[in-house]
Amino acid sequence: MTESFVPLTSDGIFKAFFRQEEYLKMFLEDTLKIKIKKIEYQDSLLEREYEDNKECRLDLIVLLDDNSYISVEMQNEKEGDMIYRSHYYLNKITTRSLNKGKRYDEIKKFIAINIINYKDERFKKLHHICKLCDIETKKIISDVEEIHIISIKNNEINDEGLREWLEILKEGKSWNMNKFKEKRLEKAVKELKRLSRDKEVMELYDREMKEKIDTMLTYNQGKSEAKEEAAKKFYQNGVDKEVICQSLNLTEEQLEEILNKNN
Repeated sequence: MTESFVPLTSDGIFKAFFRQEEYLKMFLEDTLKIKIKKIEYQDSLLEREYEDNKECRLDLIVLLDDNSYISVEMQNEKEGDMIYRSHYYLNKITTRSLNKGKRYDEIKKFIAINIINYKDERFKKLHHICKLCDIETKKIISDVEEIHIISIKNNEINDEGLREWLEILKEGKSWNMNKFKEKRLEKAVKELKRLSRDKEVMELYDREMKEKIDTMLTYNQGKSEAKEEAAKKFYQNGVDKEVICQSLNLTEEQLEEILNKNN
């Protein structure tokens, strides 16, 4: 029987893995094509300035040795426009970094790295980079704001530095070590496997998946195909079969029948 592992796209394992500086540093260097000496983890809660402002918590915010702020977000569902969300995060972090009496040219650079695990027709390649530029001349006007979209469900690999990270992000059922040429990424995969066996991480993962399944079933209440839709969707997203069966009150045979339909 093939051993299953919690996918990196899961909220609990994503944070547990990337809150380890060694692995976040590897990922950031491969994404941004820079060398990083130091990472400082920051408070990921972006507090509202006024009572009616929106409050949000990012997955990760770090400060690099060059004083750049970096946010890293994992998004499995299309909830609003990721570009608009990134602009909102930018404004909040800019406000945090620019204290009273400072000049506007002292604003710290902000880089938003958004990993999306859904189809978006605007992002058909693995790695998209957005900067402020002049439309006519195509010249970059400022690099104070930089938005990266890493699309897991892309149609084209345009960044070799992220090719193996894509395999790590997509996998979860086996993480075949033979796929990884670099020893450092082999080490990262071994750590993900270790986290997948961690009791606390597994409990967080099970709770996360059950909440998502419950939400889907509530949304689809009254539809006879609701369970089938939920089962297929979460299996495609790497949810363990045992978790799906428990959450949807299905037997293993019923789940297999659902998954084999239209194959």
